[in-house]
Amino acid sequence: MIACLIMANMAAFAQTASVMLLHEGGEPRFFNPAHIADALEAATDGDSLLLSEGSFAGNFIITKHVSLIGAGTKTVITGSINIELTDSLMNDTYMLDALYITDDINVNNAIDGLKMRKCTFRNISFNGRTDYSVIENCYCKGTLLLGGWAENNEKSKVVGLTVVNSKIENLTGDASADGAAVFEHCNVRLITIYGNTADNRCTLQGCIIGGWSMGLADYYGTPYGGKTIYINCLCDGGNYKSGNPARYTDCWDFYHETTQQNAKLLEELDYKGYPLSNYICSDGTVVGTTGGSLPFTLSPTLPTVSEASYSVDSKEKKLKVTLKVKTN
Repeated sequence: MIACLIMANMAAFAQTASVMLLHEGGEPRFFNPAHIADALEAATDGDSLLLSEGSFAGNFIITKHVSLIGAGTKTVITGSINIELTDSLMNDTYMLDALYITDDINVNNAIDGLKMRKCTFRNISFNGRTDYSVIENCYCKGTLLLGGWAENNEKSKVVGLTVVNSKIENLTGDASADGAAVFEHCNVRLITIYGNTADNRCTLQGCIIGGWSMGLADYYGTPYGGKTIYINCLCDGGNYKSGNPARYTDCWDFYHETTQQNAKLLEELDYKGYPLSNYICSDGTVVGTTGGSLPFTLSPTLPTVSEASYSVDSKEKKLKVTLKVKTN
């Protein structure tokens, strides 16, 4: 009986765009998909908002330690998401999970341990100091901005960011902090990393890199004079061969004739006689997003029912069902 009730509830939830607020020990609450802000206002730290397939109004602000969990690319948030927490402590859950965001993600305040996975978005910017955050299996269709543009700007410095098995159109910004970011098994079409004070701003390992911005190459963090470290990367041939050899360890190069062909390589993971099976990284997997421990996918990690119970009120002729949902 419980199984039937669960299946019926999930089927109803999927039929129309819905926002379900889950609170530990409380009953689920539903909100209008056009007013996610109302659900966020009602939520408390540690709550989860489950978003079904459908379209939801964006341009809202997250000020609490909550999780927004969607159904993958069919959960569409039209607009931007702004993250503005008043403190820097995060729990070990994903704040953004399996969402398609038509515009930007803006991290506007200092924060530690922000985590997101399986999200598609246009741009993401870290405008407040961001320490030890994680991006997994995401598709950035525009620009990933590492902090602000001014070197040593403590207000927008990124430290210890880890980006895993993600696709990034353009990686840019001031990465002047030591160990600013590590990119593992990512596909990056274009890199422009500014900042010239630290010796190890970023490390890219097992990545496919389509090219570098040429305009400030002699001074800033491009392969010509920069400090970024590349390990087991498949790089654009022309720029790679002109770079500082000391910054490259066991890397390979390819040559592309046009931007369109380069984009095809990043999307299809193959290019004119360069099958990725020929490029095995030190972790024993292929270069790019299909390698590593978390091969790229935007398919959601769905919540599961971890506990279920029911009771019958004979007097009131009511059946009470209690479910405990694990958001994974």
